[in-house]
Amino acid sequence: MDNYSIIRIGHSRAEKRLFYSLSKAKEELAKMGYNTKSPKLLADILNEKVEDVIDMEKRLTENVISLDQAVDDEGRKSIGESIVMPGENIEEEIIKKEMDEKLKSKLEEFRNKLNEREKIIWDKRLLSNSPLSLQELADEFNISRERVRQIENRIIKNLKKFLKAQKDFKVEDFIIKY
Repeated sequence: MDNYSIIRIGHSRAEKRLFYSLSKAKEELAKMGYNTKSPKLLADILNEKVEDVIDMEKRLTENVISLDQAVDDEGRKSIGESIVMPGENIEEEIIKKEMDEKLKSKLEEFRNKLNEREKIIWDKRLLSNSPLSLQELADEFNISRERVRQIENRIIKNLKKFLKAQKDFKVEDFIIKY
């Protein structure tokens, strides 16, 4: 069992017992003319769970390859080098996180400069995942939809001015480039 594979196959006593008895049971079934690929039959004979037999079969039949194995003819590139990790690299993730935090702090700073009605419109209409309609906000404040739209436009105009006035902030850094 120690020399069967580079990767350790059996960890517990039960797995080791299954490892040794599985091949023996398969040989006996083959001699009697039974299908040796039936995990249910093997599990019944070995007094084991079907899932355990299936798991051990996978471990025994899977081929193990090295990540250092060459992929090209010249041997310049290995399998490990050709595996692409999902997502961005760590530097880009850190930069993105810092930029997100910077943007959040600037938006919070801007929000603190708004009056109460503007804050409600900011939160419930401009930053909400499910924004309220102009009519819903108009009903809440007892004003017209047009007045809510005007306040919303003024907030956006003031936000642009606020962001342009920031010396440590460039709007271009937050524009997604495709």
